Amino acid sequence: HPSKPRGKKAKKKPSAEEEEEAEGALLEESPSKIAEDVLKEKMEKIQKEKQVRRQSFAAIAG
Repeated sequence: HPSKPRGKKAKKKPSAEEEEEAEGALLEESPSKIAEDVLKEKMEKIQKEKQVRRQSFAAIAG
């Protein structure tokens, strides 16, 4: 299975340089991560609004 060798590589301890690179990569990724969080929040808001609308329609219909 192709994922098994990758798992073994991940277990080996990274050198200090590799750790620094990983931290830099995390910093570079943060803007997209922030955008993801913003999108998730927007989606949650939309879903809540839909639920409220459904409830109000149900109240009107009932």
